[in-house]
Amino acid sequence: MGNELNIEELKEHAPLLWYIKNFYPSVQIKTEQANVSNAICPFHDDKESPSLAIYANGSWKCFGCGMHGDVIQFVQNMENVDFIDACKIIGNNVGFPIELQQVNPAWKAYMEQMDSHVKRYWNNLQSNAEAMNYLMNVRKMTPEIINEFRLGLTYVDEYKYRSDMGNISNRIVIPLLEHSIHKPHSVGAAYRTFHDEIPKYVNDINKDGRKGQDPNLNGVFIKGNILYGYPQAKQAIKQAGYGIIVEGYFDVISMHQANIKNTVGIMGTHMSDNQLQSLRKITNSVLIFLDGDEPGINGMVKLAQQLYKENFEVMMIIAPKCMDPDELCKDKNYNPIEIMKIIKDNMYDAMDYIIKINTESFKSHITTEQRKIIKTMEPILNSIPSSFKRDFYTRKLFKEIGLNN
Repeated sequence: MGNELNIEELKEHAPLLWYIKNFYPSVQIKTEQANVSNAICPFHDDKESPSLAIYANGSWKCFGCGMHGDVIQFVQNMENVDFIDACKIIGNNVGFPIELQQVNPAWKAYMEQMDSHVKRYWNNLQSNAEAMNYLMNVRKMTPEIINEFRLGLTYVDEYKYRSDMGNISNRIVIPLLEHSIHKPHSVGAAYRTFHDEIPKYVNDINKDGRKGQDPNLNGVFIKGNILYGYPQAKQAIKQAGYGIIVEGYFDVISMHQANIKNTVGIMGTHMSDNQLQSLRKITNSVLIFLDGDEPGINGMVKLAQQLYKENFEVMMIIAPKCMDPDELCKDKNYNPIEIMKIIKDNMYDAMDYIIKINTESFKSHITTEQRKIIKTMEPILNSIPSSFKRDFYTRKLFKEIGLNN
């Protein structure tokens, strides 16, 4: 069995320049700038000029000896230790405990097999004009976003390659990735028709211990535990300070294509406990952006209740014309400035909006009753000859029924 640890999270706790300055003071930092700093390289005789470049993205490279890497490789070289020991040293120094988890070999083999399928599906897509036309001209996706989300295509002879899934031939493949942001593996996929077949979507079967499944694979893929787009969105959510929750796959992809990358999809209108906890680790503030029609609004209200229970700050977006995120992005030609303006102009505190929609019928009932009373009283009031008295009693009536006159 091998070991796994969260490399990206460890590196977040140990920014490279900060780490060098605090734990390797012997390394002479010569210049510090926002994007790149320079230092005397400790790995070769670097007396003439500072040839070590330390970049703001956490990488480094020496233009004298050619060595390069991240904070872990830096510690490996400085301490002459292997990868795991370097991680332990960094973890001890920054107070980030390194917990090594045993890797289930069945899980590893399953994910490697899924990655192999996904690569094959991607290759299928690249050579299929009809499917590429659907994605690029109908769905308006760029080649870059297709590659980023590893979209693919199953051929009609998919049964030759997989016996575990039926009804997935000739469909667009949407890989579902584990939550790691360091080379995440595919753990399952959704398969979408690009014609009008029913059902529109077919999903890989959850590995949930049901009869006939390999017990060693129990839990490797549970669709409801995954936030779609999480690996691509995690850093953006942290930087923005909030996440945008949408419903569908293409909602996520379109928002990312519009460079609004702090967006994840829940693949429905309900969040599982695992989805909530994954989001909770990186933010406590969310914007819910589902369809703007009545079912979508009802879904946002239910989702807000779940999020409030977990102590999130919650906003809701009610886009004009009942547009969903995918439709809004297309409508604004993926222009992030215009899209964010629409979002901000149609954003509500979730509780304020919920109070508003729940009191509308009450207010409507009051208005109806007020009109009935006025209509009943109107002949009597109009029968009073004196305009002074008529106005006096009219004002009194309006006051009694909650109207100002």
